[in-house]
Amino acid sequence: MSSPDLLAANVRLGWLAVRHEYPPMVYLVGVLVPELLRLLVFCLVGSLTGGVEGLRFAVVGCAVLAVASACVAHMSDVPMWDVWSGTYPQVSLGRVPAIGQDAARGLPMAAQGVVAAAVAMIGLPLLTGQLDLVWPLLRWGWVVLPAVFSASMLGLAVIAPALGSRWDTLTYNSATAVLTVVSGALFAPARNPVVDRVGAVLPLRHSVTALRNALAGRPLGTELALEACVGVGWAIVAALLYRGQDRRGRRHGTGAFAS
Repeated sequence: MSSPDLLAANVRLGWLAVRHEYPPMVYLVGVLVPELLRLLVFCLVGSLTGGVEGLRFAVVGCAVLAVASACVAHMSDVPMWDVWSGTYPQVSLGRVPAIGQDAARGLPMAAQGVVAAAVAMIGLPLLTGQLDLVWPLLRWGWVVLPAVFSASMLGLAVIAPALGSRWDTLTYNSATAVLTVVSGALFAPARNPVVDRVGAVLPLRHSVTALRNALAGRPLGTELALEACVGVGWAIVAALLYRGQDRRGRRHGTGAFAS
């Protein structure tokens, strides 16, 4: 099978897996609604701490933060499917590296991130009474696309060292929690330089800033370019971690090669 055919087959397999894992009603009730309510809590906290201004600040930030669960946590499940089914060693021998196949199979997860962001852009303003934000958020909704890419690459990177271990869940849950704090979605960028620097090299921060700039009529191109660079950086990290995992696993029969 040629490389393009292998990637196309992985995309199809990803859609079939998502349809099996998340039937429409399960996806609506078990994924979208809980995610919207989780983000609503963040918005209410913003209202309690900053009044209407804090509420609106959180609503805009949560429109980008909405991609995190699908693109980090759910994306991390893709290589875990191979570990659970014992097929990772075979996948790693394909014409396309395992990370490329996982990224292709994870496209439905990235699409779920886009859907979650769209739902947040409509649902959060409606639920919080900020109806005037609906159209501006939808108009600039494409700003989340670089964040979808960068968060997906982070999802593949954080799970790579944990493949075949007992602490896989800890990796993507911790990554999602860190993004929530340092992305600038809920709080103005911290004055702590360490926190600022961490947020700057992690996904979401630059897309959050770009969306705020767009709504305020300020330029957003630089922030979007930085978000794309963050995504490329994490893609390189993920590729290196996968390579190290594969070499170590083949040599010692550990990790993803232990099943």
